[in-house]
Formats: sequence, C-alpha cells, structure tokens
Amino acid sequence: MRELSHLLHELEPPPGGLQRLQRAMIAREPSTWRRRHYIRIAALSCAALAATWAIWRMPSLMATRQRSALLRDAIHQAMTPGQNDVRIHNGSALELPSGQANVRIYLVQTESP
Repeated sequence: MRELSHLLHELEPPPGGLQRLQRAMIAREPSTWRRRHYIRIAALSCAALAATWAIWRMPSLMATRQRSALLRDAIHQAMTPGQNDVRIHNGSALELPSGQANVRIYLVQTESP
C-alpha cells in the first residue's frame, strides 16, 4: 500500500482518540477468566446431560442385551448336535414339523418386557 501513499493523506487521530479506542476495545473484550468460566460451565452441563441420558437408557439397554443373549443361547443350544432339549428363559419354543429327519425347526418367542 506504500505505493499509493502519494494519493491518500495520512490522517492523525484526534487528541486522546487512540487512548479512548484502546479503552473501548479492552472494555468490550470479556476477560479470560470469564471465558474459561463459561467454557467450564458448558463442559460440565454436557457431561451432566450425557450422564443423565446414560442412567435413563441403561436399564432398557441391559434388558435388550439380556433378551438377545437368551435368544442367541437358545438358538445355539437348538442347533448344537446331540442335544434333544431346548432351554428357554422368559419365553417359549414350539417345535415345528420338518420334512427332513436331521432338521429341527423351532419357533422361539421371548417374553416382552
């Protein structure tokens, strides 16, 4: 921009104008402590919200996992060769007729929560 300085006049600030501008800029900027305080409050709020959500959802997630594990175990036991019994916890199983002697078909239903 120095090559254009011959076209433009350089203006001096009014007396005390630079100090007023600097004071206004300092007063406008929030302090670092205040900024850190707001960040800390936001982080703690997010952590509290996440913990509340986890506590609220944990029982249903555990129940779903337990039902899935029981169903998976029942299907695994039914498909394991050499076992004639199927154990179902919190549900029922119904053996369906099959056209082949070595194929066993079961309708397995777990109990709803």
